Amino acid sequence: ANLPHLVGDIIISVERAEAQSEEYGHSLQREIGFLLIHGLLHLYGYDHIDEQDRIAMRAEEERILAVLGLGRDVPETPHNS
Repeated sequence: ANLPHLVGDIIISVERAEAQSEEYGHSLQREIGFLLIHGLLHLYGYDHIDEQDRIAMRAEEERILAVLGLGRDVPETPHNS
């Protein structure tokens, strides 16, 4: 069988996501979406070690969130600053 290669796990604490969504002023749905996309991008090789990589990763996160209907409609937060 041709099974996909497992590259890692993503675990999201809903309680922590809820606290972060309140802190950042956006919905729990957006926060969980952000955390999932952020984790997936890491599994696909993205990182945010240097400024250029951080900018590229953040742009891809925001692009995917927008496609999912979770685009940014709130002021900047630590997730995009």
